[in-house]
Amino acid sequence: STKEGNTAHRRLRRLVREGYLKKEWSRYISENLYTLGKQGYQLLKERNLHHGLELYQFRPDRDDKYVDHHIKVTNIRLLFRALGLEKWTSERILRERDRSEFVPVGVLDLRGDKIAIEYENGLKSRERYIRRFKFYADANVFILVIFVQFMKSPPGM
Repeated sequence: STKEGNTAHRRLRRLVREGYLKKEWSRYISENLYTLGKQGYQLLKERNLHHGLELYQFRPDRDDKYVDHHIKVTNIRLLFRALGLEKWTSERILRERDRSEFVPVGVLDLRGDKIAIEYENGLKSRERYIRRFKFYADANVFILVIFVQFMKSPPGM
């Protein structure tokens, strides 16, 4: 273990101890997850960075199976951020705000134009894609819709 690793773990323990983060165990990935704690939420709320959302309470019985999905969506968001596209509205905010039939995992704002980001963990039925494409065509809100699907590498790759 490196000095940087020890420092990071020490900081994580302190953030948990002081209530800024909560440490949760994920059976799905067999690792600890760190979620926002009450103090962290309060800090976001004081700085008006909570987007009007309540503190999300992680429940392993409900949420654990979606950990992989959330990790991949976060990686997609970080990729766009690395490309200089930082104005991202998350699925949770979109669901609360829009209450629409279809909600992308995120929306990028590109100088006022909206780009919907869809993530599929696996192939869906043809009918489902037709409904989704029709929804986006009829909505006339987005200049582009990007569908991302992580594929398992074929054997030997």
